[in-house]
Amino acid sequence: MTTVYKVLGQSNPSANTVTIPPDSTYSYGIGASIDFQQLGAGQTSFVAGAGVTFQAASVNGTAALKLRGQYSVATALKVAANTWAIFGDLTN
Repeated sequence: MTTVYKVLGQSNPSANTVTIPPDSTYSYGIGASIDFQQLGAGQTSFVAGAGVTFQAASVNGTAALKLRGQYSVATALKVAANTWAIFGDLTN
């Protein structure tokens, strides 16, 4: 198993999207962890690529897949094939 630990900063002043790709595009090993920090004012949202499933807490019945604000941090943790847990300072 190759474990990936990365920190990616999003410094865009406009809303922006991080797409987690399916294993057919890039296969991270199970246990891979990628941290994201919203450095700019533009809100960062997480989107699942084709066939990818997210495990995320919900706020008012909707999955929380957006960083809450500038300097917020979240982690994407691969827990199974094409399945990622998304957790951190998130909102919807």
